[in-house]
Amino acid sequence: MMVTTTTIANFPKAVIDPRGVLADFGLSLPADVGIRIWDSTAEARYLVIPLQPEGTAGWDEARLAALVSRDSMIGTAVVQPPLGTGVPAGAPTGAPA
Repeated sequence: MMVTTTTIANFPKAVIDPRGVLADFGLSLPADVGIRIWDSTAEARYLVIPLQPEGTAGWDEARLAALVSRDSMIGTAVVQPPLGTGVPAGAPTGAPA
């Protein structure tokens, strides 16, 4: 998962305490989930690819896209598993979608 800095004021905290920045957005990740920080420039752009929730193997693109939110695409939320999979909401499991 990647956090992008959107303002100069947020940059130092994003570098020093990325989990704290995510917590400011209401997202708490388990310690075993890695976080990488890059300072984006006009010459470098990064894409956040949300984890594919368990219970969605074999789903077509349209069905998977319905699960993705704006926040999961900017790295401040986890794609929620579909109801009935037995996976707790907010569990960052799966593989990149």
